Amino acid sequence: MSARVDCIVSPSARAALAGLGRTEDVMFSPSGRRLAIAGYRANRIAIFDIAIDVSAQARKVVVGGGVELEASTLHRPHGLCFLDEETVAVANRDGGVQVYAAPSARIEPGRREARPMQSLTGGADAPIRTPGSLASFALDPDTIELLVCHNYSNVVTRHVLDRRHGFASIRDDVLLRRDLDVPDGICISPDGTWIAVSNHNTHEVLLYRRTAALGPDAAPDAVLRNVIC
Repeated sequence: MSARVDCIVSPSARAALAGLGRTEDVMFSPSGRRLAIAGYRANRIAIFDIAIDVSAQARKVVVGGGVELEASTLHRPHGLCFLDEETVAVANRDGGVQVYAAPSARIEPGRREARPMQSLTGGADAPIRTPGSLASFALDPDTIELLVCHNYSNVVTRHVLDRRHGFASIRDDVLLRRDLDVPDGICISPDGTWIAVSNHNTHEVLLYRRTAALGPDAAPDAVLRNVIC
């Protein structure tokens, strides 16, 4: 089998990508069949349908039609993540964290105005401020753990969202604080065992075991060094 992977991008997807300008985050949906991109200066979110074809003859990725979401609540969207196949959470550096329905381009492609299903503000002890990056993990069919990097207040907060009530938060905590210096990216391993945080100013990635004992004073279990931003 050839090692070459061809990428076929539809004309409408190329036009949407060209119009996004500076982008700050990209995320696949849980199935890997949808791709969301944050348009930082355009104040838009683009969501594309993705098809992957692996055969004996060739390997190719097809980027089909896209949906571009515009909203008055999108202010420099910097990070995003899918909560499920039809729902995306967005972190705005000049705003807050909102949850949007992510319609498929197969139904109605093109640009459209959107309203958030939910606006997350955090709690008294874990307010959401200067959010930059997000990661989610399904705790069970009805609840989702959302982790939020606060770029300039140097914390990571944890919010438990209830799918049955429009992804409203039912718990808000500060999860990480120690040694954070502009936490700029975050992800959770597929099995939920590890959390990785990109520490912008120290040029490191901090790795934490995701356990019930993890808290604001926890030191990382490992540090990956010599990365840039």
